Amino acid sequence: MLRVGFSLIAFIAWHPVQVWLGLPMAQPVFLDPVFLAIAALLGGVCTISWQRSGSVWPPVLIHWLTVFGWKAFLAG
Repeated sequence: MLRVGFSLIAFIAWHPVQVWLGLPMAQPVFLDPVFLAIAALLGGVCTISWQRSGSVWPPVLIHWLTVFGWKAFLAG
């Protein structure tokens, strides 16, 4: 359970870290607390998917579809 919690925290924290490591155009979004809450929810869904399937591929697909849908239909 500790690994799952650490993994979820790392998933959430990675988004702001990307801003500091060379993705400054993402700053308005990746540092927004609402976005980070949504990332936490997505991370939780992906974690449950991984636990239930035993494979990394369902959460990868969930994440990819979420990002694709967000960029295709919601991003400005």
